[in-house]
Amino acid sequence: MTNGLYCTILLKLGMFSKLERVCNSNQLCVIISKIHRGETDKITLDALEDVFDSLKSSLRMQILSKLTQAAPYKALGLIHRHDLDTLQAYFCRLYFEPETVTSQSIEKKLRSACNYPRSCFNLYNYFMHFDEARAFGMLDTYFIAVGLQQLAKVDCRKPLYIDNVCINTRKMSVKNGQKVSIVMTAYNESELIVPATRSLMEQTYKNIEIIFVDDASSDDTVKLFTELCRQESFTSYKVISIKQRSGPFVTRNIGIKHAAGEYITFHDADDWSHPERLQEQMKKNADKQVVASISQLVRIKPNGQFFAKNIYPIKRVSMVSLMIKRDVFCDLGYFYTDVIGADSEYFERIKIFYGMKRIGVVKKVLTFAAHRKNSQTTSADIGTPEFGINPKRVAHWEIFRERQSEMVEGKRSFFVPFES
Repeated sequence: MTNGLYCTILLKLGMFSKLERVCNSNQLCVIISKIHRGETDKITLDALEDVFDSLKSSLRMQILSKLTQAAPYKALGLIHRHDLDTLQAYFCRLYFEPETVTSQSIEKKLRSACNYPRSCFNLYNYFMHFDEARAFGMLDTYFIAVGLQQLAKVDCRKPLYIDNVCINTRKMSVKNGQKVSIVMTAYNESELIVPATRSLMEQTYKNIEIIFVDDASSDDTVKLFTELCRQESFTSYKVISIKQRSGPFVTRNIGIKHAAGEYITFHDADDWSHPERLQEQMKKNADKQVVASISQLVRIKPNGQFFAKNIYPIKRVSMVSLMIKRDVFCDLGYFYTDVIGADSEYFERIKIFYGMKRIGVVKKVLTFAAHRKNSQTTSADIGTPEFGINPKRVAHWEIFRERQSEMVEGKRSFFVPFES
């Protein structure tokens, strides 16, 4: 294998530390590695520009997207120096320098929103500063374009958020079909557990059970969950309480153990699922070759603004939405419990073992995820408050990529045993 091919493989796998070690004489590889590892303070804008000029447009956009996450103002520097005219560049300017964007260009983007519906979330953010009705119109445009029920607010005086979003109209429920177990884990989620749970009860796909695993909460999370179930006469649930805090993937593994459904999916206790989420994913699962399905999410702040570190597109793959056929657990076992992002690892393990063609991808936003202080996504320990890349997350990604390489080589089993 040539050194260039090996570097390309390492790049695609996201093994950036090894990429820099193996290709340390290649300036492009070193710069890409440092960007992905969040070491942008070690890269000058001039050095970035030197390699940027020589790249194909697809790799340019990939680097620009990751650079925006890690160091947005360096990304802006590249955008200005090259006068870039992509949607990524446009929405970066709109986010950081709205005064430089003309009203004519906004109107042009509005006219093309139906052709590029994922831009609707960025346009919503822009209009939220001065015209909330027009902002909500962008959400209508998106959900109409992808064939989903439109959103409304529970209280029109408050910002759109996990506890202030609903659907005004109702589609016909699907009462028959294979059972779906929804594993929902929680730690001190009394603030949002009720709307998060209600969004599951209001799914159009009705053959469900909720496996609620409480991770040693010290607040009223469990009480609020059980009271809501009683009030709504919802009986298809189990509550499992852990006495000592164990973390999200130990609790998910416990939930999987208790699940009775033919399919098992997940839902965070601070998320809101669109009523059609399960139904849309089960349509993909109807194909007998499909072993799992997945959909998309957007992160939303308490002030009603959507957020993504790469700015555009705001929507992203929703790992929590991963819906897995029960048989898969016989082949692959459970989540790792010693790495950050073990849900991403499991998704990659499914792709390696079965092939991407056997995963049904719903390219629609079906989940709103809370983006707030001190969550796993924003904590200084394993996340980032706003922009930036946490080196611990990158290191853990590389750990599980090494494990998966060992699986492919036959040095490690694809099956990960249950750990509690």
